[in-house]
Amino acid sequence: MRCRFAEFCGDKTYTPLSTSWVFVALWLGAAVGSTAGLEVPEPKAVARVQVVPLPYGQAAFEREGVEMARYHFGAGLERPFLYPIVGPSGRSLTRMGHPHDPQSHSHHNSVWVSH
Repeated sequence: MRCRFAEFCGDKTYTPLSTSWVFVALWLGAAVGSTAGLEVPEPKAVARVQVVPLPYGQAAFEREGVEMARYHFGAGLERPFLYPIVGPSGRSLTRMGHPHDPQSHSHHNSVWVSH
């Protein structure tokens, strides 16, 4: 038979499988995937607090799936820092630039790690 998708097959031809071979393949697949007689273990509970690796030299600290802090440790940074840090109420405890007070309270921007 001629391939119906010329852009993928080119000028190649193929021989269709007989229907009986398709049923044999499906039956074998079902038999291999069957769990009859086997005990399936219970899934493990997800930890309430997790550290989730992120791209660009970052890791998120999550509690029950909600991000509480993000650790920035990329090679291009002078030193690692935490930003943002979110309190239990969901309010951010850090800020990056504040329009009403850009000069003072710079310690509210993030938590830097020095070693």
